Amino acid sequence: MRTTLAATVGILVLGRTLPLLACGATPPPYYVVDQQAPSGTDTALNAPVVVTLKANPDGPIANALEPTLVLNQSGQQQALPVRALSGPPDLVWVPLSALAPNTRYEAHYSPGYEGIPETTWQFTTGESQTPALALEGALEVSLEAGLDPVSDCTKANECGGGCIEKGQRSVTKARVKLPSSVGGFPKRRGELHVTDERAFDFAPVTKTRPDPNEGHLVSLSAYADLETDHEILLTLPEEAAPYRPCFAFRATDARGDEALSVPLCLSQTFPAPAEPEDSSASVSCSFAAPAGGSSFALALVGLSTLIRRRRARNRL
Repeated sequence: MRTTLAATVGILVLGRTLPLLACGATPPPYYVVDQQAPSGTDTALNAPVVVTLKANPDGPIANALEPTLVLNQSGQQQALPVRALSGPPDLVWVPLSALAPNTRYEAHYSPGYEGIPETTWQFTTGESQTPALALEGALEVSLEAGLDPVSDCTKANECGGGCIEKGQRSVTKARVKLPSSVGGFPKRRGELHVTDERAFDFAPVTKTRPDPNEGHLVSLSAYADLETDHEILLTLPEEAAPYRPCFAFRATDARGDEALSVPLCLSQTFPAPAEPEDSSASVSCSFAAPAGGSSFALALVGLSTLIRRRRARNRL
């Protein structure tokens, strides 16, 4: 059976309005401009244009946000080609060509609301580009015993409420230390995928290239705000058959640029087979991707003791 779970760590969700079908539709939020960037002088030649929004609960009921941005050199009418990347609260446009040095630009943002004027501001470029986003260090994984809540949702209502926590169960946690992100533009975000037997493939799906991530028994996704978060803690699912957990990590920045870490697969299966009790054995184990080379399978030293003790607690 395929297992699909999601964990979030310091996640910043890109806003979008989803209808609550069984619970009644909700009107889209009314957004106002909170901040815009870049501004001032010495702007990097590869800087994205970012409009940060905030919802105004006192605003009028409006149609869905339809944002547009027009960017041009000051005093000129011709708009520069830009590519839109994301939705609220952080709207991002990336110029398709590097900006000219020592040049003043003017940005015109419109939310698409009827009767609402556009927001206009100026900025001046410098002479250099910001270094591209990169990762320093490798993924490091520590397995440890943990507890997860057990919920009873037999009386849950159609809107998702009504679940009751009735206890806890012993689980195995994977604490993943993330590589450090350098360069690029804030906000930098991380995306961790845990799969079985082979690492998650971040390459895009095309008409001639089928999804390489189909067929996984396990598929976990977790996200981090790399401005503040340096690790992700998640629960490894137990399946009917043991599997080798694999960890793959990608960082992205405001430009949409990405950097990939060397993936890390464990050489033995999870859960590991139980072994005779050994009081001197450790109850946790750690792994790290190698600094170089193509092989990244590592031994699960001590994992069997961790699983055995966790199973013993579950029988109590």
